[in-house]
Amino acid sequence: MTKALLIPSDLSMVCSVVEIDDLASMQALVGGRIECVEHPDWGDLWINEEGKFGEHYINERATDLMRDILFEGDYIAGDAFFTGPTDSEGGNTDVKQELVDLLAP
Repeated sequence: MTKALLIPSDLSMVCSVVEIDDLASMQALVGGRIECVEHPDWGDLWINEEGKFGEHYINERATDLMRDILFEGDYIAGDAFFTGPTDSEGGNTDVKQELVDLLAP
C-alpha cells in the first residue's frame, strides 16, 4: 500500500491521506483513466487524463501547487492525488509528509 494525498476539486471538501494499492484504486480516486504529472519538489500528481473534457471542475489547490511547471493559462481539472516520486524500480512511494502538513487538516 502507498499513502497518497487526495486533493478534491471541490473546495468545500478537505484534502486527506488515502491508501492506494493498484491501478483500479488510483483510477477510482480521479474518476477515470490516470495520467501522471511530475513535480520536482512534491513528487507525482495523478490526474484524470480526460479531466478537461468532462464535467470536471478546476482543481484550484492542485493547480496552485503545479503553477511553476504549468503553461500560462493551464490548469488541473477534477480530483487529483499526490504520491511521492517514483522509485528506482518504477513504483510509487508515499506522499511527502511536508505536503500532507501543508494541505491536510
